[in-house]
Amino acid sequence: MLFLLLAEFIRAFWILFPAYAANCFPTFVRVYGIESHPIDFGKSYKGNRIFGDGKTWEGLTLGVMAGFLVGLAETVLFPSLSLYANQYGVSLPIMNALIAFLIPFGALMGDLIKSFFKRRLGMKRGQNFMFFDQLDFIIGVLLFTFMFVNYTTIMVVWMFIMTFLIHRGASIIGYALKIKREPW
Repeated sequence: MLFLLLAEFIRAFWILFPAYAANCFPTFVRVYGIESHPIDFGKSYKGNRIFGDGKTWEGLTLGVMAGFLVGLAETVLFPSLSLYANQYGVSLPIMNALIAFLIPFGALMGDLIKSFFKRRLGMKRGQNFMFFDQLDFIIGVLLFTFMFVNYTTIMVVWMFIMTFLIHRGASIIGYALKIKREPW
């Protein structure tokens, strides 16, 4: 049982690594003062911004590109890492260029959709939306890749657990380093 849990943890992390890159790189747009343009072009819907100033074309592009490059690196490494993992009874999910693109794109679409709903609830940018702020991008990854990746229940549970912990820790560190405006 312990081996199964560890194997599913490795499989989950393998899929989410490009999503983690996609999720953290848009922050650099603000940190490095890159001119940015809101995805919603500053437009409102029912009295609130559609997405808000925090969702920019530059951040989306940088995030998808960063995640895609990580996914392509996994694609290149897949044959040798897969053989190595198989020796220990772990079968890595297939990674190819399509999946390498869909993972970061799905992650950022999940985040964008969550922002849309936060604005509908009248929540401001940076306002804590417990659990959804940490887990929205996993839902996007799952929705965009479920037809190509054989997810198990244990793998999905690991995705939520590890992401909640990693996202929380990274947010606290980013806040302490003044990279993030809030610690969530």
